[in-house]
Amino acid sequence: MLRSTRTVVVPGWANDCSSISSLVEALAPATPESALHVINIHEGVSEHSPSGTTNLSPYAYRLAENLEAESVVIGWSMGGMIAIEAAAVVPDRVSALVLLATSPRFCQGEDYRYGFACDQLDSLADDLRTDTRDALSTFIRWSARPFDISDAAMGDRIDAAEGLGLDALLAGLEYLRSQDLRRRLSSITCPTLVMHGRNDAVVPWRGGKQLADALPRSTWVEMQHAGHDFPLRSPGAIAEHICQFCDALMPETQTVTPEGS
Repeated sequence: MLRSTRTVVVPGWANDCSSISSLVEALAPATPESALHVINIHEGVSEHSPSGTTNLSPYAYRLAENLEAESVVIGWSMGGMIAIEAAAVVPDRVSALVLLATSPRFCQGEDYRYGFACDQLDSLADDLRTDTRDALSTFIRWSARPFDISDAAMGDRIDAAEGLGLDALLAGLEYLRSQDLRRRLSSITCPTLVMHGRNDAVVPWRGGKQLADALPRSTWVEMQHAGHDFPLRSPGAIAEHICQFCDALMPETQTVTPEGS
């Protein structure tokens, strides 16, 4: 069982709370009642939102406000980056991190090879302004690789992402373009589970491995034959890894088999 005051799930860019519902459902049997929460990172954040503090982005500030002592924070992609920020600044509120398809820096740079191409990210932002649904479709297909996605699932995900609002989507892309968390990693003192799909076409798996190597107390799990959206495709397997990870930290607790495993 995930014995914590709160277990908080933070979805990635262009995803609302409903998009990660399958993972939440898989975690539910292993989580104390009323202790499992999903944070919509895009809510109330736009391109012009001021940062809550000089040390935190507005996303991480909002997450930190929703954490209590001994929280387990599970972040997917951009949600994982936000979780890293919060854990570095309010370590007393985070007992463990689970980072899914996350890297310390999203975009490539002169000293960082394992990121998303900056010009491709800029093109995505331009396309969002001219044809939001088509741009979202492109990103969702990248996220699904190496697999296809059904028309019905694509429509549902586009509808959910579009409902977040254009300003919120653009603000999220600017966050991904600008954030570099590598200098903060040495200050993350809590145990961290890092899981990454080997076939991730959005955040290369080597970026996830570099993240795991830089964290002082990390466990690395490489998901074979999995892409960026593996939290949506393999929720039972992820929930099982998370339960095993937390059980190893707290051996006196009883493990509850999650749904879908």
